Amino acid sequence: MPPTIFLPSRGRLVLLTLGALGFVVVSGGLAVADPGIRTVPVAVVAVPFFGYAGVLSALRLVRRGPELTVTDEGFEHRQLGRVAWSEVEVVAMRSFTVRATTKTVIEVVLHDPDRYLARRPASAKLLARTNERWGFSPVTISAVALPDSLEEVLAVMQQRHQQFLGRTQAAPSSD
Repeated sequence: MPPTIFLPSRGRLVLLTLGALGFVVVSGGLAVADPGIRTVPVAVVAVPFFGYAGVLSALRLVRRGPELTVTDEGFEHRQLGRVAWSEVEVVAMRSFTVRATTKTVIEVVLHDPDRYLARRPASAKLLARTNERWGFSPVTISAVALPDSLEEVLAVMQQRHQQFLGRTQAAPSSD
């Protein structure tokens, strides 16, 4: 079966870029307009953080590649890297609440998360370990940059995972 490719949503990336740049302007503007003990430290943290986020979002707009590619062997996510179906125990939807807002992600539960983390760069390990501390798998996929609904993406991933499991299970013996 050919790979299923999910390109990033240009509209969402434009909004992320503009939002990040807006926070840079507002944070910097507040520190310049009212340089006080509260505004300057906030600006010192917010301007580089949101500036970096804006640059990353802008680069993703320019470097147009797949956000997620799902194949018979596994999947590759732009930020999470490649994960083989043989490493995956379960692919499911998971919701959680942050400040009265419900967020939903695709959670990929791995047989051996440490093996996955061993091949990831330090920055990815930091994020993955944070996910684990909050009770999540190190592999979670959000809807932020995906053009399709999480339900559609989940259906494709679950179908390919089940097909993989069907191919790898030994046929019953006829003894």
